[in-house]
Amino acid sequence: MMFHRKKWISRGMMTAVFLPSFLWAADEVPLGKTLQSPLNTESMMSVILSLFLIVALILVAAWVFKRFGQFQSIPHHELKMLASLSTGQRERIVLLQVGEKQLLVGVTQGSIRTLHELEKPIQTQKPGSENISFIERLTVAMKKQGGGKS
Repeated sequence: MMFHRKKWISRGMMTAVFLPSFLWAADEVPLGKTLQSPLNTESMMSVILSLFLIVALILVAAWVFKRFGQFQSIPHHELKMLASLSTGQRERIVLLQVGEKQLLVGVTQGSIRTLHELEKPIQTQKPGSENISFIERLTVAMKKQGGGKS
């Protein structure tokens, strides 16, 4: 019991000695200056501007990662989706051209699986039609419907 009493007395003395110095240091204000409230307009504007800049930085970083963050090992012209067939609400079969190979892939909500690798490529475009641009195809389709004015 005596040991605990000494322990509390020593803690009390240390608190009595050091606590006033912490309190005095916090109250010292240089002569000619008044103590300002931390909630003044200048400090609030500084906080709001800082938060706005942080949110803007996060949005810019998200845009950059969305735009440039997809590092592709296969160039765009080497990977093409040739055809797609819906087999259910969220299931489909997709024919992909990867370089020289054609893959038949099953796509579901939770997975993608290779169904078959085709030995003989399937021709998906009519011969000679791959060089026709969209505008040319649109004008041909409009002429067929009688909507063309030429």
